Amino acid sequence: MAIDFSAYNKPCLSVRLRGESAPLLRVMPPTVDLAEALSGAGELLGKVMGSADPECRAALYDYAAQIMSRNREMIPLTAEDLRDKYDTDVEDLVYFFAAYVDFVEGLRNSKN
Repeated sequence: MAIDFSAYNKPCLSVRLRGESAPLLRVMPPTVDLAEALSGAGELLGKVMGSADPECRAALYDYAAQIMSRNREMIPLTAEDLRDKYDTDVEDLVYFFAAYVDFVEGLRNSKN
């Protein structure tokens, strides 16, 4: 008996950031800790959209960077990278979180 991990394609969400040297990230499903953080990001999205609180905005970028850093290319990202290097704004983050939640829910539903 043998297990061939190379034959199994793990699911991922492809994300292309802005910029000439922007990588194509294949973002993987969250760890248990990241899944819990993702629920906190949903609350932050509501706060950020309703106000200009810089602490909420910074936390939102941190969540996104943590999630996007979990990629097959093993490219670490920081909140500063997203804001400055890849010109990501709050609307982009809203779009990313919506797509990521759909991706994760699709995986969860396919297991049931």
